[in-house]
Amino acid sequence: MVRKAITDFVGSDVDSNERTRIILAIDEALANIIIHGYKRDNSGEIIIDMESDGSSLKFTITDYAPWFNPLELPSPDMDTYFDTGKHGGLGVDIYKKIMDVSYERNETGGNRLIMAKTADKKNIRI
Repeated sequence: MVRKAITDFVGSDVDSNERTRIILAIDEALANIIIHGYKRDNSGEIIIDMESDGSSLKFTITDYAPWFNPLELPSPDMDTYFDTGKHGGLGVDIYKKIMDVSYERNETGGNRLIMAKTADKKNIRI
C-alpha cells in the first residue's frame, strides 16, 4: 500500500531507478519504526505526509513510539559487520545515503523523520 502511494505520488517526476531508491529508503524507515519503535505491535500509528514544492520531494514520517533519533546511531564498520556475519542494522545508513534526512521529536510524543530528495540530488525532473 505504501509503495503504491509513493509510486503514484512521485509518478514520472523521477526515473524508475530513483523511484525504487526512494521507496527503499522509506521502507527501511518504516521497518525500523515497526520493529524497534513499536516492537511489532500492529496497533502503532504511522503517518506519512508527502509534499512536492516543484524543486524537491518531501516525505514526513510521524509515529508515536518512544522518542528515538536514528540519526544519532553510528555508522557500522562494514569490515566488522561482515566478519561477524551480522544481518540487519543497515537501514539507517541506507536511507541516509539515498535521501536528505532530519529528525524531530513529535510535540505530542513520538518521532518525526523528514526525508527529502532535491532536484539537484539525483534525477528528479519536477
